[in-house]
Amino acid sequence: MIKTIYIIVFILAFFVVILYAINYLRNPSKKNSASPLSSQTSQMNQSKYYIALDQKSAAKLKQIIQANKALNQTPNPISEIQSSKVLKGEAVKTQSLQSVKDADKVYALGFAYAVSGDAKYADKIQEFMLAWAKTNKPSGDPINTRLLEPMYMGYDIVRDTFDGEDKNIVDTWLNNSAQTLIDAINPKGTAARNNHNSHLLNVVTMVAFTAGDQKLIDYAVSGYKRQIEVDLNPDGSSFDFHQRDALYYHVFTLEPLLNIARIGQLNGFDLFHYESPTGSSLQKSIDFLMPYATGEKTHEEWVNSTAPFDKERAKAGLAEFQPGVLFQPDQAYESLELYYYFNQDILPLVLKLSGSDAKKYPDFTLVYIDSLL
Repeated sequence: MIKTIYIIVFILAFFVVILYAINYLRNPSKKNSASPLSSQTSQMNQSKYYIALDQKSAAKLKQIIQANKALNQTPNPISEIQSSKVLKGEAVKTQSLQSVKDADKVYALGFAYAVSGDAKYADKIQEFMLAWAKTNKPSGDPINTRLLEPMYMGYDIVRDTFDGEDKNIVDTWLNNSAQTLIDAINPKGTAARNNHNSHLLNVVTMVAFTAGDQKLIDYAVSGYKRQIEVDLNPDGSSFDFHQRDALYYHVFTLEPLLNIARIGQLNGFDLFHYESPTGSSLQKSIDFLMPYATGEKTHEEWVNSTAPFDKERAKAGLAEFQPGVLFQPDQAYESLELYYYFNQDILPLVLKLSGSDAKKYPDFTLVYIDSLL
């Protein structure tokens, strides 16, 4: 179960923030004071972490535990999330993005429950989850559905506190969301081999391991292996890269695949090292990205994209989608941050790309990943 993993990291992050705050109050002139942190659980090797956090990093982590704000707020579910293939600034997209902020609130509430055990946080998650389960209709679009992933994480923490009926309502909604994605994908279409399917598989993976649904687990594992074969090429490039002529979409398909590989690894499936019959692998596609992440190579984005939506975004004046704009190394940050779980030697480059002056933890993801190593 991924639940235990999330609880571990939430507890770790909480104590990191508290220890940092105490140290900073005692020594406000010392920006990068080190604090010891030790933890031992069945999911982790017994170890001691010496974590140095700057004020910027601590502030980011503190935001995660601001669940008390969510306690005084009401759920804002939306019947249909409309963000995918909708231009920035359009009303339906703005409304959808405002509504899915509930996902981060549920994530924060899960964190607060994990470190305090206070039932009020679990009760509030129940209010949010039931509101969404009773209002939101699965769209069949993985780019929309992925926006709720933090909600799945928060629910995973408190799922066992739900009574049978309420748990069934939420689980049914989640399973329907996953199954709707599976049913909606055209196995012969391009979406079945590009980033859409990678994100579909990531949602299915999270739902599957949260609910312990073996049918969905089997689909996720076999689907991941197929995706490595059809989306990634033996030279490390991706179908997305060639379809959109953009590394922007190369990293957009790597991120969910890396998340799936990590969840798989934590549950006994070595997916990261899988190599397809054609010779493609996740590692090779990371290697393909590396020279662009270091700045050794550059790439002019979108010049030969075959996707009409890319042309729409360019016509709308969105700067990052103008043909010929260069891929920026820091756009590889999130992919390489996830890759850190499999290769800790990447840390110096990850820190450089983060743009932060933190010594090791520019954001919560690295704290989480480090707790698993």
